[in-house]
Amino acid sequence: MARPSNKEVSDKLVAEAKDCFSKGISADSHNRDLAIEDIRFIDEEGAQWSEGDRKNRAGRPCYSFDRTSIAIDQVKGDQRQNTPQIRVLPADSKSDRKIANIYAGLIRSIERNSSARTAYNTGFDFALKGGFGAWRVYPKYVEDSFDQEICIARIENPFTVVWDPSAKDFLKRDAWWGMVTERIGRAQFTAHYPDMPESDIDMADRDTDWITTEEIRICEFYKRIKKKKILALLDDGRVIDYDTIKVIEEELRNPPEGSGIAPVRVVKKREADGTIIRWWKLCGAGILEGPIDYEWKYIPLVPVYGRVSNIEGKRKYRGLVRKAKDPQKAYNASRTAEIEAVAMVPRSPYFVTPAQIKGYENMWREANGKNPLFLFFNPVKDLPNGGKPSREAMPDVPTALVALSQQAQDDIKAATGKFGPSLGEPQQGELPGAIRQRNTEGDVSSYEFMDNLSESIKFTGEILVDMIPRVYDGQRTIRILGIDNKEEFVEINQRLPDGTLLNDLSQGRYDIAVDIGPAYTTQRQMAADNLMRLASASEIVQQIASDLIAKNLDFDGAEELERRLRIPLIQQGIIPPDQLTDDEKAMLPQGPPQPSPTEQALLGKLQADTAKSAAQAQEAQVKAAQAVADLQMQPAQLQKLIADTMGQQLKNLLLAGEVGQDPRTGKYALMKYMKDDQGGYNELAFPRRRTPVTMDMQ
Repeated sequence: MARPSNKEVSDKLVAEAKDCFSKGISADSHNRDLAIEDIRFIDEEGAQWSEGDRKNRAGRPCYSFDRTSIAIDQVKGDQRQNTPQIRVLPADSKSDRKIANIYAGLIRSIERNSSARTAYNTGFDFALKGGFGAWRVYPKYVEDSFDQEICIARIENPFTVVWDPSAKDFLKRDAWWGMVTERIGRAQFTAHYPDMPESDIDMADRDTDWITTEEIRICEFYKRIKKKKILALLDDGRVIDYDTIKVIEEELRNPPEGSGIAPVRVVKKREADGTIIRWWKLCGAGILEGPIDYEWKYIPLVPVYGRVSNIEGKRKYRGLVRKAKDPQKAYNASRTAEIEAVAMVPRSPYFVTPAQIKGYENMWREANGKNPLFLFFNPVKDLPNGGKPSREAMPDVPTALVALSQQAQDDIKAATGKFGPSLGEPQQGELPGAIRQRNTEGDVSSYEFMDNLSESIKFTGEILVDMIPRVYDGQRTIRILGIDNKEEFVEINQRLPDGTLLNDLSQGRYDIAVDIGPAYTTQRQMAADNLMRLASASEIVQQIASDLIAKNLDFDGAEELERRLRIPLIQQGIIPPDQLTDDEKAMLPQGPPQPSPTEQALLGKLQADTAKSAAQAQEAQVKAAQAVADLQMQPAQLQKLIADTMGQQLKNLLLAGEVGQDPRTGKYALMKYMKDDQGGYNELAFPRRRTPVTMDMQ
């Protein structure tokens, strides 16, 4: 953007930024100086000995035995394994859990795409060593698009960030200004900002903290500006800034015919106090870019602190290093003294006379340096062994030095809160449960750092929830991530035919919560271990949870194994329908298939014939009943009918050979007789499946 033509406005803003920079640095100088010293003590070679101590030792060795970094690395490892996770919760009647899940998924997507974990880790490392760190949140345009996206970026040097010292909130939520500065070379500055005249960055009457012969300070300046705004209540319940719709209010009230858009009316309006965040980029000579106004609540610079205290109104913060520096220095000094004492032992002097080494002076003079295989001497006849020269007795290492080293080592552990098992040191005869307990105690001693990190990440979530509706403000498809990092694409701010918006991110209020626990991969492994232990002890778990075990395994093909194991569980109805995907719902048992048109026609004809037969049978039953009723009125006729009927049936059976006369009894029987070879009747020839029924034909 072109520089403003009003130089007075530019000079006034630059003067204000310089004044803010000076006040912020001055108010926090005590913390900054000590933090730099602490970081150097850990990360800079030889910094554990001061220049004064080195001079006092006059060339004697100054060894460093770093025992503090072990405790720092332990806390860093715990933080890497237990990254806080942002959760979004509905906060009023206009908010929705589905939208809250979209917010949470979008935040996870933003964190992954912008490497937010690197930003969190860098800020935490500085807080652990020096007492404070920082990261930032900002929007940027998507390449070759008018859409914007949000990024979370690390701040490699937290000393470049300056906050409003009048802010009272722990994380500077109420700050009225904040800035991020950096120094760049003059050649780089000219390449980036060729429109800035060379004469404007000369050295005449310039602040050397901003412009030098070699470097120029660049500053991104955020300022909170008070602004009155008018809120409008629409008839669909939405509350929006009236300035955003006042130009098209008439069109909203009377949309074009046939557009399918429902009319929207403003029910009432009211004036409200509000703020905006205004951004500039400037140097010591003038404005380089801006101003740009953002409808944000917060300045998007996030601090993270170590241990914080307040002494007479001055906030002080420190890391894990500061209290351990003196014990570490004492440990270095005592261990160096021990080494010196031991190194001097082989150099204890010999007892000789000048006559004994006469002629061999150079050999004896170099004996300690060259360690020769043999030494010559002049024997003395009157002395035992010719008066062989002897060494002074070897001195012992002072026990006080050893005790001092041990005490200094214990002091370092006490200052950092990390003892024995917390640092991986095995304990003789200690039970595993006791080791875990002591590890837990070590974590508790440094939990303040993790808790402050979670507060800073919570503030980051608040900034994101405030930014998202303003950055992702149009109809678009966004990618969201589940807690297991599975991707899903969602349409937001989609205008429906009735005029309402689907997945409207601008409505409702949402709160932020942060969970601290193992990373998702670690949680999966822990879940798999627990499930496999349960499955080995219970066949029921094996039958109903096999898919969950496969889901939490971490190897190539685990997803396919899970899919196959779910198939029989779905078919058996163990997995409820609300937990099924669309593809899995097709596996559910289906009813019988619908008949074809031909089969339907045949079925209709069969039903019609059945109904006709039933009607005929019913009619016959009616006639038979009527006949029986008539016969009951005439007993003689009924008996004659039965006799005639029986006589006719018997004749038919006789003709068919189904009835014969038993020669033994002379009675007729319902059975077939077969003649044997002698012309007689064989009783055994009668079919045994038939039950003989004899009838007295008389």
